[in-house]
Amino acid sequence: MKDRVESERSFWNSFAKKYDKFISKNLSKTYEIILSNLKNDTDQTKNLLEIGTGTGIIALELSNIILKITAIDISPEMIHIAKEKCNQQSITNIDFRVGDSCNLEFQDNTFDTIITSNVLHLLFRPDLTL
Repeated sequence: MKDRVESERSFWNSFAKKYDKFISKNLSKTYEIILSNLKNDTDQTKNLLEIGTGTGIIALELSNIILKITAIDISPEMIHIAKEKCNQQSITNIDFRVGDSCNLEFQDNTFDTIITSNVLHLLFRPDLTL
């Protein structure tokens, strides 16, 4: 498992600075649909966990309708970029942190809603995340 974490972390750290540009160029329409659906699906949510936040695209977009968001990613570089974007936008209700979807460190029933978008197919062991 340790090799899995190191391998995933290494890949996503190397991709972090290119991630937003890649999403914008290749998946902008997909993300528009995802965000629209998530806004509808989370409109009653007060405390949300996002697994695999990347650079925080979804968490930042949902921050104006959800009271508290915790957003994790295995990549410290992705989290660093997400925190920078959060600070630039003066958003205060998101807690971005490094975390592993296969080894969550939260108590049961901490969150009203848990989301993960475009992540499961990338995981070494998606069954552990689920």
